[in-house]
Order: sequence, then C-alpha cells, then structure tokens
Amino acid sequence: YFENSSDSTVIGTVNAIDPEGTPVTYSIVSGNDDAWFEIDPVTGVISLTPAGVAAVANDFEALANVHN
Repeated sequence: YFENSSDSTVIGTVNAIDPEGTPVTYSIVSGNDDAWFEIDPVTGVISLTPAGVAAVANDFEALANVHN
C-alpha cells in the first residue's frame, strides 16, 4: 500500500468459485499477527486496519484461505 494510506484502504481482493456453487467465505490464516489487515468474509476484499496505518513497514506476506 502507499505511504500515508488511510484506514479501510482496499489493498486487494481474492476471488474463488466453488465448482458446485456452494458459497465460499474468506479469512486470513497467517501473516497477520499484528492485525494490520482485514478481509471481508463474503466479498474477499482485503483492507488496511488502523493498526496497519500506524505501522512503519509496508512489505508484507499473508496467507488467505477460502472455505465452503
């Protein structure tokens, strides 16, 4: 994300489709120990939290998961 980004800045979106059409949910399963990001469980939109805004680093790796 860009320096000086604000809370709730969208930084990415994950997308998955279940072959049987079962609804999926999204979650961050690792790499977010400091809670700098949140993911909308329905839309897959990943955004910055207030803690992420306050962080001085801007290079991250996190693992997202899809559940059905």
